[in-house]
Amino acid sequence: MASIAELLASSEPERDTVEVILGGEPVTFEFTKIDGDRWAELAAKYPPRPGNPTDLRIGGYNIDQVVKEAAKINGQRVDVEPHENPTPEQWDAIFEALSGHGVKDIRDVVWTLNEYGPAQQLEAAKKARSTGGNGTNSPSPSQ
Repeated sequence: MASIAELLASSEPERDTVEVILGGEPVTFEFTKIDGDRWAELAAKYPPRPGNPTDLRIGGYNIDQVVKEAAKINGQRVDVEPHENPTPEQWDAIFEALSGHGVKDIRDVVWTLNEYGPAQQLEAAKKARSTGGNGTNSPSPSQ
């Protein structure tokens, strides 16, 4: 089993991209998973909207506001050189200019990087550990 130091040394920030239409042109943004403390701060800052089943189902916070604020932290445009890092004000304008589909696509990428993806990775790792890594409840042949 790897040590904490080895695990930290081998970890790289998770990233994902999304293409949206902005001003009539395709634009590609890349988002990096933010640290857990910052995500938790955003979730605490933006409580769920009353009567919004999505907010309650995904973790008890306003997913739209959390994602918009997270995008300002680690989102950049990557289809140009040099890459562009929009200002917080530009991110506000980007979200206002995007279609509902574009906003949803960004929300899905940012939420998956920071909430859904890590939860799925943890479940997969637990399952692999409990099954000996071979998908069954018996030890793998090397054990």
